[in-house]
Amino acid sequence: AAEEEEAAANAASAAEAKLAALQAAAARDVAAARGEVEAMRAAGAQSATRAQQQVRQLVAALKAEQGRHQEALQAVRESGRVAGRREGMEEVAALQRELSALEAALAAE
Repeated sequence: AAEEEEAAANAASAAEAKLAALQAAAARDVAAARGEVEAMRAAGAQSATRAQQQVRQLVAALKAEQGRHQEALQAVRESGRVAGRREGMEEVAALQRELSALEAALAAE
């Protein structure tokens, strides 16, 4: 039983680490995409809409990746072998809020 709990804890920790890496990569990618949109606007480029579409595609890809990580965390949580691993789920919720805020900002543009 102790070995199973340790394995489940390790799986949850690995999923949380992947989620943290995803969050960091998402923040970098979103910042880069926003920078591209702003640079194109500043230069008066007509392709700002294209850059916004790229940002939306990035958001969709990040949501898909986030969903896969959320499923992994949920599977570990549902296994019943690890109790109290709410930090990972809270990180998922924070990422979901961040992505929703980005989508709202993009929709407003």
